[in-house]
Amino acid sequence: MLAPFYVEKEYLTVTWPNGEHTQGWTQESQFQQRFLPTVTVTNLVPQTPRIMLIRKNLALIPFAFTLDLAAGGSRQIGPGQGLMLWAVLLPRRLRFAPSLTALPSPSRSCQGGWCTSS
Repeated sequence: MLAPFYVEKEYLTVTWPNGEHTQGWTQESQFQQRFLPTVTVTNLVPQTPRIMLIRKNLALIPFAFTLDLAAGGSRQIGPGQGLMLWAVLLPRRLRFAPSLTALPSPSRSCQGGWCTSS
């Protein structure tokens, strides 16, 4: 299930690549339980996302994408448009510091494209 990525409220609206629309978390979670087991291949490649900061903890991100999806015995490949709303919920006691101090990075060893921290 994709529950950690969704707001589990009844005002949630989702449109799926197969054209299905769901309204509310109850309907969306039921659709996921039926649809996701039929997915055999999925590859979503976002292109040129634009992050528009609305508030310090809220961003709107429109983006074009290319999708390759095989599900339910059919396959579709093509472009699309996506829109995400990202919200960071901060505890009331947490405040932004007026300035930040950079911490030294740990020493790293890299070889052949792989890096390890020591």
